[in-house]
Amino acid sequence: MKQTAITIENFKWVASPVFALICITFIGVLIYGNTLNATWYFDDIQNIVRNPVIRDLPHALGKIFDQRGFAIFSFALNYRIHGLELPGYHVTNIVIHLLTTFLVYLSLKRVFRNAPVLALLSALIFLTHPLQTQSVTYIVQRMTSLSGFFFFLTLYLYVRAREALSEGNNFVSTGHLFFYLTSILTGAIAIFTKENAAILPFAIFLFDLFFLPRRKQSIWCLILYLLPYFAAPVWMVLSKMVIPIIYGKGLRDVTGTTDPAKSIQISKEADFSYLLSYLVTEFSVLWLYIRLLFLPYGQALDYQYPLVNSLITIKNMLAFLGLSALLSTAWIVRIRQPLVSFAILWFFITLSVESTIIPLDPVFEHRLYVPMFGFALLLPQI
Repeated sequence: MKQTAITIENFKWVASPVFALICITFIGVLIYGNTLNATWYFDDIQNIVRNPVIRDLPHALGKIFDQRGFAIFSFALNYRIHGLELPGYHVTNIVIHLLTTFLVYLSLKRVFRNAPVLALLSALIFLTHPLQTQSVTYIVQRMTSLSGFFFFLTLYLYVRAREALSEGNNFVSTGHLFFYLTSILTGAIAIFTKENAAILPFAIFLFDLFFLPRRKQSIWCLILYLLPYFAAPVWMVLSKMVIPIIYGKGLRDVTGTTDPAKSIQISKEADFSYLLSYLVTEFSVLWLYIRLLFLPYGQALDYQYPLVNSLITIKNMLAFLGLSALLSTAWIVRIRQPLVSFAILWFFITLSVESTIIPLDPVFEHRLYVPMFGFALLLPQI
């Protein structure tokens, strides 16, 4: 009896995006299918249940380019279809997470070009990690997952634009311009959906440096190519922070941390002192995030994490030195262990809006939604 050797050719279907989408959908529905009646929490009330804007769909559409306008419009669509019945909102959140995971998979195929199984495995880590629960089941955090969807859609479209150039298309060719211009648009949408996506140009730059084929061009050409992606972040910073502060608003008014419903306690110190307290607090918070990525136990919706009272303590200094060592490691191993280097840099870049100098609530698990990409990419290699 003749025996047939089993080779990778017998399993080409594993590399199929259709197979990946089926896996992502099946596993995602299996995990989150029992959350359809999870109730409203905290910011759900003011942003959805008691928000008059979502009850007027044309009005919500007119405010779509306001701060977080795309997310509010999506809530308005939900309300138009099924009022305040919970399952519809949860189904929408789950679908957004599934689609985002598929975009993550498509991007990871450019990382693991000869190992499609690793791309799918990493995408499934992104899908199923316990820390993603808050972004999916806490309804108002659709702001995070929807922004994440446009974030990774932008990354994927950018990759397609760069691939078009690598295939011999010139800059003004239809094959290139479609993906390039569309990615600039979706990048702007990501930022208008939630402000933490303002780091998108830096994330794209990092991904390009590590994983996309290098053309015979200087690094300055790449920076020039990325300049249009900075338009929306610059506009967001100027219109939502710089100009209001110039006209007399305090930093805490701009960031919304004076709201008495927030969990953190606001001191009466100057904004600058408060900013420093938040920054130093985040040194330890980042280590909490790292621990939660590798050992996700003791999760909480609201950590009630206190701001530091003293800036210079042994704990704060050790936390800072540890983070500095991580960044140094990323530089040292960038050639020999590029995935490790990329994962570390991605973690810091994608948390830089919410975990540095802009004072917000110190800890929320949903902030790891986009940073999860670097962790998911690295974990199968460990």
